Amino acid sequence: MKSLASAGPADAAMSALSHFRVEFYDCLYSRADALFELSDAVLCADGAVTSLVELTLTAESWLVGRNFLSCDRERDLEMPRDVQDWLPPEHLCWKVLDVVELLDLSAFENSYRDDGRGGMAYPPASLIALLLYCYSKGVRSSRRIEQACWDDVGCRIITANRPSLTASAEAPVLSG
Repeated sequence: MKSLASAGPADAAMSALSHFRVEFYDCLYSRADALFELSDAVLCADGAVTSLVELTLTAESWLVGRNFLSCDRERDLEMPRDVQDWLPPEHLCWKVLDVVELLDLSAFENSYRDDGRGGMAYPPASLIALLLYCYSKGVRSSRRIEQACWDDVGCRIITANRPSLTASAEAPVLSG
């Protein structure tokens, strides 16, 4: 076994080469994105590349060869027509709807007018399910509940995809 003190020029060169290799790979890992962009630029260049200035990418060439999903927001969304396909069956909103379905809400329903006058109201079961769902997620402000009716898929399912549920602010009055 050789000692480090008696290392010859070949060992010193091998040590320097090994050190260079480690630093080179570290550089590749830390600069992987830049290296990938440089490779893309070289591949997209028209003809031979003689300087780095020639490697500017146009927007079209930047996307050539990439395997991105299309994000065309100008077309209709491909949402399932059946809301039961929007979330898995074990999602909280389905459980809340199942629990509310078991409740006797006749006192709430009987408090509404039955003469056909006045504006259309959301069913008490929907409002209670919405409150239970939002409260269980920590959303308690009526404004935040209304915003959740736009943003949260569970709320959209509970409200039958009618996100303009302005009656949510009045819902706590029902429970009193």
